Amino acid sequence: MTQIRYDVAISFAGEDRVIAEEIATKLLAKQYSVFYDRFEQHTLWGKDLGGHLSDVYSEQSRYCVIVVSHNYANKVWTRLEFSSAMAGAIFGGARDAYVLPLRLDDTKLSGLRPTIGYLDLRVLDVPEVVDLLVRKIGPPTDTVAEDTEEADGIDEILSICHEHIRDGMNAGALKGFAAALHDQVVYVRPRKAQQLVAGMIAELDLAERLRRDKSKRGTDALVDASMVRIEAAMRALADMSGQTAEPPRRKQRRFKPVVLAVVGVLALAVGVLVPTEGFGLFADARSSGFRQTPNSSSDVPTPAPTTGASVPPVTTSSRVVVPPPVTAAGNAGNTGSGPIAPAPKPNAKVSNSPVPPPVQTLSQGQIVIIPTDGLDLDTGQRGDQNDPGMDISPGADGSQINGMSHGKPKMAVVTSTNPTGPELCDTISADAWTTPLLGLYQMRVGDRICVRTNQLNYGVITLRAVPNSQSVNLNIDYIAWSRP
Repeated sequence: MTQIRYDVAISFAGEDRVIAEEIATKLLAKQYSVFYDRFEQHTLWGKDLGGHLSDVYSEQSRYCVIVVSHNYANKVWTRLEFSSAMAGAIFGGARDAYVLPLRLDDTKLSGLRPTIGYLDLRVLDVPEVVDLLVRKIGPPTDTVAEDTEEADGIDEILSICHEHIRDGMNAGALKGFAAALHDQVVYVRPRKAQQLVAGMIAELDLAERLRRDKSKRGTDALVDASMVRIEAAMRALADMSGQTAEPPRRKQRRFKPVVLAVVGVLALAVGVLVPTEGFGLFADARSSGFRQTPNSSSDVPTPAPTTGASVPPVTTSSRVVVPPPVTAAGNAGNTGSGPIAPAPKPNAKVSNSPVPPPVQTLSQGQIVIIPTDGLDLDTGQRGDQNDPGMDISPGADGSQINGMSHGKPKMAVVTSTNPTGPELCDTISADAWTTPLLGLYQMRVGDRICVRTNQLNYGVITLRAVPNSQSVNLNIDYIAWSRP
């Protein structure tokens, strides 16, 4: 009987590699053994790929995820992988639902019956897909052969960590750190070390989303806990490569309690630190109930900073309290019980105008809207396109975006790169605002559109996919701000 080597094998077209690699890395972080070509470059080199890939996709994997797209349908290697996977489904014996389709569009694959259940990435995001996949396939198996490979690529990982880790990292710094690790994870050996790095990436992804969600209490403590786990992984990696682990030199914030680090290290030992989305080696990620709306893509402009809750609002008053004349005795003229109010400086100007309210983020996220649905940017709520308050809805053929609420919302394509935030929409000339917005077929992924909502706030939507006659849904990142 052929030995099962992988929990999951992923079959995909090269054009869809970004999605496949994100799935593979997140599974690796949860201790699953994944066949993903970049993880296997050293073993594939010089092999008869026809026979080897046929064995992997038909016999050596517990499940096979097929990333279905128009790119997948017409390639030689994907046809080989798909036919092998279907053979594995037929002759796999006790394996139930071996082939797991993951759709990017409605492409029909010969041999894949339309009645087979699938997940749709136009509706779900990758973390949601991975969560469902983990529930489908159960815990990782212990059937994978022991690691016999020598440590490799660990020095580069540790160097990246020492370069990036610092105290008080913002969302952008965390994202850059994760991207640097992501570029190197495929070169790390042995597999256990690769899993550690994948777990570090998952922790950074969690920390970035926590940083972006200002409504979460205890964000700093949760981010610091993630960094404690990352530093523990660094020590484990150093041990694997025979190095002496040197802790990153981080400038500590004033009054930062040492207790947090101690609790974090103890939690690593017992696996109770929550929330966590990485390091299946240290904590059970599947037990965490933490769910978070995925952060928006880097194409969404960063909102202007808002006034923090800890800073009292500034107010002005037209009433200036002038103290009584001060006598030679000092405070003899002060007959009240309170302190003497300071006298205004000569020629000082006193403003009677109120301070404008700060810009606030009203909604932010990623969504796929079908032509009968609408999106209220002021609240971030999806609804029927005719519901009160809806701002935008895709046209029936996907070629345009309609302004709902009796056409009150207006739209305009962004042509400027600066500034960011709601000021970006101020750069648009008055005659450029329109409804409906036409020409979506001719736009590109990453193009941005300003929306003036029915509440006269500003929002920006960013295309995650370009609609066409076969895929009319509107797949966007969005963010909206209150208008001062």
